[in-house]
Amino acid sequence: MSSSNDQVQITCFEIIREENGKPVIGPNPYDTKLKMDEKFQVLFENWYKHTNPSAPLNNFEFLYWPHGLGHGNQCQRLQENQTPEDVHMRERAKIYAKRKDLDCDVNTEPSTSLMA
Repeated sequence: MSSSNDQVQITCFEIIREENGKPVIGPNPYDTKLKMDEKFQVLFENWYKHTNPSAPLNNFEFLYWPHGLGHGNQCQRLQENQTPEDVHMRERAKIYAKRKDLDCDVNTEPSTSLMA
């Protein structure tokens, strides 16, 4: 079990568009650390301030694909009141910010090779 002093290194990519149904991520990921017991709301707000996207923050959803046994690699939509500990994040994690009105496949984790 993680202690509250542990941190997770998070890279947050923005899905900026879709091509042939697949998500395309932007070229400038946001890197940060978050305490395991810190709410994702802090990450979402800091990402928004750092990247300054054209849409309001509440127009985005934040997606996470857990890796490892038993997770099935299914997308989780992160909530503001959740913590990395709640979703069993490890030392490093990738999160994807997607506009809610952008229609693209989120059944599999976006590939970083599909960067704009």
